[in-house]
Formats: sequence, structure tokens, C-alpha cells
Amino acid sequence: MGCNLHPTHKKVFLIMTTLTISQAPTKANIQNDYASGEFDAAIALPPKQTHGEYWQGYLGYTAKTGNAPF
Repeated sequence: MGCNLHPTHKKVFLIMTTLTISQAPTKANIQNDYASGEFDAAIALPPKQTHGEYWQGYLGYTAKTGNAPF
């Protein structure tokens, strides 16, 4: 048995789709500052560079604690 609609009515079909948004992974933005240098020295990582604020933080931590991580 069919559906009897008045000619002025329109059939409406709801189509649902799934939108997938993909994003390329991004690299961590490494800040070369004093705090990063202190942190790397505190967890015994070798220095990433030997100049600038990063290096000053690295050396500052090793001078403060007396522990050279390298």
C-alpha cells in the first residue's frame, strides 16, 4: 500500500553524513629559553645548544646544583 500525499506536499529525505576532519601531526614548538635549559639539565638531558638564554638556563641549573648532567 503506497503513501497518498497531497500534491502540494513534498517528500523530504534526511541524509545524515559523518564529517571527518583530519589534521596533520605537528611538531612540538621548542622554545629555546632559560626555563627550557634548566628543565633539560634537571632531567639530565644533554644540551640542545650552547648559546643564548637556553644555554644560560642550562648552565645556571648546573651551577646551582653542582650536578653536571653530561
